Amino acid sequence: VFLGDMAVGKTSIINRCIRNAFSDLHTPTVGVGYEQMYVKVNEKTIRTEIWDTAGQEKYLSLAPMYYKNAQGAIIVFDITNYHSFTRTKQWVKQVSDENPSCKFILVGNKADIEQQREVTKQLADKLASEYNAIYAEVSAKTGEGMDNFIQNFVTRNLVDTETNKKLISFGSNGRKGCC
Repeated sequence: VFLGDMAVGKTSIINRCIRNAFSDLHTPTVGVGYEQMYVKVNEKTIRTEIWDTAGQEKYLSLAPMYYKNAQGAIIVFDITNYHSFTRTKQWVKQVSDENPSCKFILVGNKADIEQQREVTKQLADKLASEYNAIYAEVSAKTGEGMDNFIQNFVTRNLVDTETNKKLISFGSNGRKGCC
């Protein structure tokens, strides 16, 4: 499940990952979006379900429905907006309270506008390590850093690499859940 404040680029990151596309048109997600992504790990293909949650306050009450059974949460913030970074702690706490076994990756978006940076890589790395999480810095606009961050996250956190066992579980609706 993708989580984060409004306008940090969650949908843009998903579009870059799935379609290798970016649009300058900024249409807020209404409710939730859904995509599937296939990730190759140790010569096996794993189908992940990606839930794109809205960051607008009026939709925040919907987010727990999507992270309560998620195997992984991708918490996105805007590196040019310090407030969006400070909110990552609240997102991690909310998910952890509801779903203690959920794994995390923190993603700093908008790396293409370095000159407007308000959050250093060191600060983001430090916060990620506090949560035993991965930190990735990306630009949905240019594609910078997009190559492998989801694959690395799935490989590190959602697959038992010794047995190559899929840890992406079936929910009550019979569908696999992931991010």
